[in-house]
Amino acid sequence: MNFEKVAPYLEDPLVLIGFVVFLFLSFCRYLVKQGIFPQLEQQGAVSILKLILSYGFIIGVVIVGLGFGLKYSELSQAEQKRAISLILSELEANKYVISELGKNTTTLSNTSKTISGILRDKRFKILNGLFPEENYIENVDSDSLPNLYNERMEWLENSGLLDDSEEVRKYREICAAISRTVDRTNTTLISLADLNGTRYVIHDSAWRANLDIVRKLKIIDVSELAQLYAKMGELRTIYDRVANIVPEYNANIKSFCSTEAPEKSELSAALALERITFSLIESYQERVNSLDVEISKAIEKLNNA
Repeated sequence: MNFEKVAPYLEDPLVLIGFVVFLFLSFCRYLVKQGIFPQLEQQGAVSILKLILSYGFIIGVVIVGLGFGLKYSELSQAEQKRAISLILSELEANKYVISELGKNTTTLSNTSKTISGILRDKRFKILNGLFPEENYIENVDSDSLPNLYNERMEWLENSGLLDDSEEVRKYREICAAISRTVDRTNTTLISLADLNGTRYVIHDSAWRANLDIVRKLKIIDVSELAQLYAKMGELRTIYDRVANIVPEYNANIKSFCSTEAPEKSELSAALALERITFSLIESYQERVNSLDVEISKAIEKLNNA
């Protein structure tokens, strides 16, 4: 028997009382069996004495058993409270990380929206015509825009804007400004990307270490909590794609702007990546908001456990 495991139970008064009663009555029973007590004249008295000792022995065992049972229940509850506390701390920390990812995504989105807005400024007719509003609209069906770049290049050729020196000048100047903006924001975007994966970490060590204890809890569904942790991990993984696609989009626009005159291949790549970028950002922000609500509900349940 491992004394370290038994020791906590011996601190309980009920266990100690039962243990003492058990030892005392066992000792008395032993003395009776050995004939150490003088023979009593009344045989009935001896029978009664033996009966008391026998039942006293049983009572002692029962008291000890009850003491162990109550102590085990106390230890089990304390263990559950400790597990809940650890998981709560971990969920709150992960909730903060998710919140930061949401804020970062907003910053990334605003950077790209700034560039996208410049491209659609009506003062710059060439860019405004090549980057129509429908390509930028969130939730747009990409299948409805398969030949958009062909249509826009055909429009430009027929518009006569390439023969307008003033419009060509504005096109080149604003393209140069966009390229400078991309360069200035690049450092910030790299920082938000967390390429080493050390700034925004989703932890699950407390959850995995206390999984067997959590299974005993009736107030929360273990499968739901497992799914929640899986969603948090998945959201963190997708963030890498979000954080990388925004600089990719910006670089793509810069590449488009690097040519003296608009080229069909560059426009095709820019429009396609623009649709993907804003679609991904929108869906990601929705998932962040939804997951934040789920985590809050899980924290509330655990606080009430």
